[in-house]
Amino acid sequence: MTSADIFNFLEIGLWGMFAILVAFFGSRANLTGRIRAILSIALIAFSFSDYVELRTGAWWRPWWLLVLKGTCLTCFAYVAWSAWSKAEKSPEPFDRSETRSNDDTNLPEPTID
Repeated sequence: MTSADIFNFLEIGLWGMFAILVAFFGSRANLTGRIRAILSIALIAFSFSDYVELRTGAWWRPWWLLVLKGTCLTCFAYVAWSAWSKAEKSPEPFDRSETRSNDDTNLPEPTID
C-alpha cells in the first residue's frame, strides 16, 4: 500500500464524516434543509468517487468518475454561492465597538502585590 492509497483512504473517511456532520448538525450552522441535503449527498458521492479512484488508480477513468467528481465540485460551488448570497442579504453583524467606552474610567485600579 502506497502513501497515495493511505491518503485516499483518509479522504474517504473525511468526506463521509463531513457528510454525517452536515446532515445532523447543519441546522446549527443555519443551513436550510435543501442545502444540507445537497451538500450531504455531494460529500457522500465525493467519498464514493475517492473509493473508485483508489480501486482504478486514476481520477478520470472510467469516464463517469470524472463526471461524478465534476458534479460534486459543481454542488460544492453552488452551496458556497448560496451561503455567500445569503450572507450578502443579511444585515451587518453587530458591531461591539459601538458599546465600548473609549475612556479608561471604568477600569479597576491596578494592585501591586
